[in-house]
Amino acid sequence: MITARERQIFKAATDVWGIKSQMIACIEELNEAAAALARHLNDKTELDKVHEELADAEIMIDQMKCIFYEAKIQNWRQRKLDRLCQIPAISQKLRK
Repeated sequence: MITARERQIFKAATDVWGIKSQMIACIEELNEAAAALARHLNDKTELDKVHEELADAEIMIDQMKCIFYEAKIQNWRQRKLDRLCQIPAISQKLRK
């Protein structure tokens, strides 16, 4: 859940740099998170670096939620989770 303070911060960032710039920053942060995960799998970085990059990516994703209508994103998220629960191996684990 995005707090009121976080919304203020995201609005300020968007006001300062613009939506397009923040979208590019989001793409960059997601790529950095993916790269950190890959480096960790190859024993080339510490887990703390993965945590840092995932935090950066999460912040940018939350900012994108504020820009692109969080409720609509939440609806899609729920649909995707519902579909994931339909996979037999997962639904079986959920029943235990």
